[in-house]
Amino acid sequence: MGGRALNSGIFLMVLATGAGVQAQEAAHDPFSTACPRLSTRDKEELGARVQLLLRALAEAPQRVVLACDRKAAWLEWDGPPLQEFEVDTRAGLVEGALDAIEDRVRAGSAPISRGSGEAGSFGEGGLAGYARGSETRGAGSGTGSQSEPVAVKGSEAPPPVDQVERAPTRSSARLGGAGLGLVIEPMPSEILAMGPRLDVGVGVGPVSIVVNEGVRLGGSDEHNFMIMDLSAGVGYGAPFDPGKILGVLGTVGIEWATGYPSGSSGSSHVSASGTLTLGVRGAGRIAGAAFWVGVDGRWRAAATPLGPYSLELPQVAGMFSVGGALLVDGAPGTSTRFAGR
Repeated sequence: MGGRALNSGIFLMVLATGAGVQAQEAAHDPFSTACPRLSTRDKEELGARVQLLLRALAEAPQRVVLACDRKAAWLEWDGPPLQEFEVDTRAGLVEGALDAIEDRVRAGSAPISRGSGEAGSFGEGGLAGYARGSETRGAGSGTGSQSEPVAVKGSEAPPPVDQVERAPTRSSARLGGAGLGLVIEPMPSEILAMGPRLDVGVGVGPVSIVVNEGVRLGGSDEHNFMIMDLSAGVGYGAPFDPGKILGVLGTVGIEWATGYPSGSSGSSHVSASGTLTLGVRGAGRIAGAAFWVGVDGRWRAAATPLGPYSLELPQVAGMFSVGGALLVDGAPGTSTRFAGR
């Protein structure tokens, strides 16, 4: 009985010691994530691979945090001092974070040593897996058992991270806005039709979904007319993309026209026709607004008569417009959050 109790006690002590060692290692793990874009599986994979990278440092940092928002990701490295790096996510968050950590490990003052397990101790997914063409520096004349430092991503010694000047990142502006313009359409018999038009653009990826509504008025000594139209389509570039000064537009819609004698609104007649409009825009930016000039070509399903008069809207016509728009994001700016400190 006494032997069994002794064996049980030794077994429990071993379990407690193992649990304590694991808890101590977890407590001293400096890496954490504050990035909702990472899945649980990615966090576990990234944490395991980062631990392998940090083991190459003689002195591990107090804290390493991968943080992100909807558009960007960055790495907070508390050496101390606290430093911040941009993470290139073009190859994915996990690979980008590992590259950023590898760069910081490479820039550390302590050499990266093979340690007791040679390069293979890191495994296929460890430091050796990310050291692109890594090689040992100089063969040296020392004993074969002496550890040699590994040069990661080239053998040159990079400057300290806090002295590296990083180019500011350019933020991607959201597309869209609302604008008001003046539209002029030359008519037969040297008559002009002109009036206001409201344009609204909503960004969807690289393009804007555009809806516009306008009214144009004109007339002569004998009769007056009014043209109303409603269109929807797609625009690319100006004026609803803050990053571009030129743009194109294509819309389809419907147009109503009515004519009546001068000085009276009686005896009017309303005609309607489908329309297809293609146009180009040139825009300039002032703060959060865009000012544009445009040329449109309009095709009507049929020549539209203006009431009981001989005047009618041509089936193919040109229009000119000038206007301004308040943009969702204004002109794209630059962010210096990731600039070297």
